[in-house]
Amino acid sequence: MRESSTADRRSTAVGWCDEHGGALHSLALDLVRDPSEAQAVVTSSICAAAARPGAGRQSSGVRQELARQVYLRCACALAAKGDNGPRQVISLVRHGRLDYRQVAELTGFSAATVASLLSKGLRDEAQGLTVS
Repeated sequence: MRESSTADRRSTAVGWCDEHGGALHSLALDLVRDPSEAQAVVTSSICAAAARPGAGRQSSGVRQELARQVYLRCACALAAKGDNGPRQVISLVRHGRLDYRQVAELTGFSAATVASLLSKGLRDEAQGLTVS
């Protein structure tokens, strides 16, 4: 029985990596700006989520939950860098498939702050400025 559950977890993790890994890596890279750290964050997030009971049966909301886990694993690095700009908010929406209310709940920002950061970041991108 144990081999089967290990195989199931591995299969779930591989499937999620194939389906969501690229977007999650983009999110983590936007947040920590270090490819090795981003890869480690995504790998540990997917493995931890796949190890939860019933994880393989989850079909909806997988990307959003994995994005939350990636963000939470990156939060310490973000706090240390003093990074609370639009880049992380845009990345959560773009790569994590979260709406602005979900981003507000996750980050602790108010919904109005998230909307403002999104607006500023998208405006800066449209003008060709680097989103900080």
